[in-house]
Amino acid sequence: MFAQSFINYFTLLINFGFDYSVTREIANIKGDINRLSDIFSNIIAAKCALFILSTLAVITVVAGADRLGANSWLYLSTHMINIGFVLFPQWFLQGMQKLAMAGVFSFTVKLLYSISIFLFIKKPAHYLLVNLLLSVAQIIAGVLAFWYCITKFSLRIMRPSITKIMRYIKDSTMLFLSQLTINLYTNTNIFLLGLYTDPRQTGLYASVTKIWLVIQGLLLVPFNQSFFPHISQTFHESVQLGLARLKKIMPIISLLALAVCIVLYFTADFAIVFVFGEAYRQAGELLRIVCLLPLVIALSNIYGIHGLLPLKADRIFLLVTAIGAGFSVVMNLLLLPKYGMYGATWVWLVTEILITALCMLFFKLKTRSIKI
Repeated sequence: MFAQSFINYFTLLINFGFDYSVTREIANIKGDINRLSDIFSNIIAAKCALFILSTLAVITVVAGADRLGANSWLYLSTHMINIGFVLFPQWFLQGMQKLAMAGVFSFTVKLLYSISIFLFIKKPAHYLLVNLLLSVAQIIAGVLAFWYCITKFSLRIMRPSITKIMRYIKDSTMLFLSQLTINLYTNTNIFLLGLYTDPRQTGLYASVTKIWLVIQGLLLVPFNQSFFPHISQTFHESVQLGLARLKKIMPIISLLALAVCIVLYFTADFAIVFVFGEAYRQAGELLRIVCLLPLVIALSNIYGIHGLLPLKADRIFLLVTAIGAGFSVVMNLLLLPKYGMYGATWVWLVTEILITALCMLFFKLKTRSIKI
C-alpha cells in the first residue's frame, strides 16, 4: 500500500487531468473522425512523454532514498501499472459515452488481478508479486481498450504535434493541479501514516480505504463517468438546462448515498472481517467514523465535478481542492504523531466535509444570477 500510494503521484502526472478536460472536448465533436483521431494521437503521445519523465523521476527517487532503495523491485514493479494507464483511453470512452465498454475493461483488470492473486500469492514472502500482478492486469486491459477504440471508431494514428500537445497540457493544468491536491488529502494520508506510525496502523487504515474504493467504484465512479460527458454537453448547449438536470438528479443520488451510509455503519465490522480477516477487526472502528463519506462525496461530486467543471470554473475547483489539501496535510502533521490512524481517519472525514461545503458555496455564487 505504501508503494501504491507513492507511485500514485506519478499516475496522476501521466493522466494529467485528461479524463475531464479532453472528455469535455470529445463530448462535443463525436462525429468528426479526423478530429477525434488527431486528439487521440496527441493525447497518447502526451501521456507517453509524461510516462518517460515519471519513470526517470521514480528511478532517481528510489535510487537516492535508502528506505525506498531497499525495496526497489517493489516500487519499479508498481510503477509498471502506468504503462497500462498510458494505453487505457478512459478519457476517450467517457467522451464518446461508451461507459459500458470502459466498465468491461475495468472489470477485466479486477478479474485478472483477482485470479492471479489466488494462483500466485501463497505466503507473506510473495508480497513482492502483488503489485506486479496488478500492473500486468492493467497493461493487458490498456492494450485491449486501445485496440477497441482504434477499431470501433476507425481512428487513425496521426503524427503528434508538439504545439497541440502543449495546448492540451495547458488546458488540463488546472484540472491536473486539482487532482493533485485531491490526492494530498486522500492518498497522502497513507503515505504519512507509513512515515509516522508503524506498519500495522498503516495496514488497518489502508484496509478502510480499500473498502471505500469498492463503494466508490460501485456507486460514484459509474455515475461520474456516465453523467459527466452528458452534463458537460448539456451545459455547453444551455446553462439553464444543465442546472435543471443537476437539480433533478441530486435527490436521487443523495438518497441512494444516504442508504449506503446507513448500511455501512451497521455492517462495518462484518465488512472488514469478511474481506480482510479477523486480524483487521479494529479497522471496523475506522470504517464507522467515515460512514458518511458516500453522502458527503456524492454532494461534492454534484456541485464540483458536475457543477463547477461544466461551467468551466476550473480555477475555482482548484482553489477548493487546494484549501482542502492544505487543511488535510497540516492537520495530519499535527495529529498523526499522537493519534495515529484515528487522527488520519477523522482528518479524512472533516476534509471531505470542508470540500463539499466549499463546492456548494462557490457553485451557488457562480449560478446565483441564473434562473432555471
